[in-house]
Amino acid sequence: MEALLSQGASLLPVKAEEEPVVASQSERPFQRSLQPGELRARSRVIPRVEMGAAGSYVLICPQEGELAFTTDSLEWFEWLCSLSSFRFIGHSGRFTAYREGQRSWRAYRTFHGQSHKQSLGTTDRLTIARLEEVAGMLQSRLT
Repeated sequence: MEALLSQGASLLPVKAEEEPVVASQSERPFQRSLQPGELRARSRVIPRVEMGAAGSYVLICPQEGELAFTTDSLEWFEWLCSLSSFRFIGHSGRFTAYREGQRSWRAYRTFHGQSHKQSLGTTDRLTIARLEEVAGMLQSRLT
C-alpha cells in the first residue's frame, strides 16, 4: 500500500515554493502604540450597564467582569471618565453611549433601519436617572 501511495504522490504536480513578500522597514507606515482608551474603543465588547434581575443595576467591564461599586457614586463617575463608549440596558430602553469630545456623551440607537441620536450631557451628569430618561426618549421613537 505504501508503495502505491508513494508512486501516486510522484504523479502529482509539484508547486514551487513561493517566498513570502515582506515589506522592508522603510515601506511600512509608521505605527504607534495605542492608548488605553483607543484599545477599549477598538474592542468589540464594550462595558455595559444593565438592569439586573433584582432590579438593581449591574456594571460589567469586559476586562474586569462585574464591578463592585454602585451607580451614581464617585467610583461610577471615575469609571465613566475612563470609557469612550458603553452599552446601557435599562427599564425604559437601551442604547449605546459614546463620548463626543472630552466630556460630552451621545446616546445612539438604530431601529427600523434608522439611526437615532440623543445628547446625554457631560460625564458628571450621567446618572442612572438621566440614562433611563434618554433610553425612554429613544424607545418612544420606536412606536
